[in-house]
Amino acid sequence: MPKAPKVERIHEIVRVAERALAVRRREVAKETRAVVAALGARPARFHEAGVRLAAIAEARTFTAAGYGSFAAYLEGALSLGRTQGWKLVRVAEALPEAAAMALGVERCCALLDYAKAATAKPAKLAAKDAVIGDRRLSECSVRDLRAATRALAEPGAEALGVDGVAAWLRRAGVEGATVTAHDGGVRIDLPATTALHLTRIVLDRSAG
Repeated sequence: MPKAPKVERIHEIVRVAERALAVRRREVAKETRAVVAALGARPARFHEAGVRLAAIAEARTFTAAGYGSFAAYLEGALSLGRTQGWKLVRVAEALPEAAAMALGVERCCALLDYAKAATAKPAKLAAKDAVIGDRRLSECSVRDLRAATRALAEPGAEALGVDGVAAWLRRAGVEGATVTAHDGGVRIDLPATTALHLTRIVLDRSAG
């Protein structure tokens, strides 16, 4: 007895879905091989890998490979930690390839954090080799960028007030400082030995 039209239609839908799934499996397998190749290159083409990972995350093609989440795909298919995988995606989405490759992954991530704190566009900062702190971006280390980010997050002396500045100096280990109100802000008087010590620290950091 011939199958009812309704049953045939259901079978056809299943066949179409299976073919579509097979295509997606081939796509994610191909992209996974490309990511592995990019990360395994010397030097690693991490920006390319980030672009491909961003596309996989956006299209959710990882589900075709049997993974329930992007994090599971990173760990299972690429042996890549969630944090590192999202770093690559974040860098690829925020910076052009040439700028990213010149800085490296960790400096890129530090730049993105700084740009967020400064409400600036990271691509523009990279394009003009912006001055961050006391040096050009191309000369900044990860540590320099993180210090500049922290500096942006800290309130200024005027916002802290006399008591706040005095407390901040004590926490920083600066002893013997006298903090008073002055011209709408604060004035800090330091013992000569403390001032000399701090001056040497600043000069040493500038020289390094």
